Amino acid sequence: ASGYELIDLRSAQGTTLDGFPVRGPVTPRDGARVRVGQLELTFVDPRGRAAPADALPPQEAEAAALEALARAGDLR
Repeated sequence: ASGYELIDLRSAQGTTLDGFPVRGPVTPRDGARVRVGQLELTFVDPRGRAAPADALPPQEAEAAALEALARAGDLR
């Protein structure tokens, strides 16, 4: 297990993990596809994997993801 959980908090457009709707807490695997509204992300488990040189620091990545969700109208 990765130690991470994905939960959809009743978003307007829903959340999927590898194409399946998230209906409760799920544990994503490394490389899993997560879709929130129109935004698709790839889950990367950072343990044992070097971050790409152009990767954003965690706090900046979270802020960028939240901003993209807000633009997509999926945050209330």
